[in-house]
Amino acid sequence: MTCYFGLWFLSKTQQGRWVELEKALKKQLDKFANEPLLFFGVMFYVPCVSKLQQEVTRYRKPTSIFSLTVQ
Repeated sequence: MTCYFGLWFLSKTQQGRWVELEKALKKQLDKFANEPLLFFGVMFYVPCVSKLQQEVTRYRKPTSIFSLTVQ
């Protein structure tokens, strides 16, 4: 399992959305967020989905399996 750190925010539809570091932050927040509130999170990514044992995690997006948030 590989893990990454990143920033995320709640979108206008109340879904967690990861900040794309290669894009301007202000543009992302203006376009997708209700308020400029960022969270620090850990993204867990499994390179080989077939190694996941629980079916509930096998069909989710790789970056949404688990998120640890510190405010």
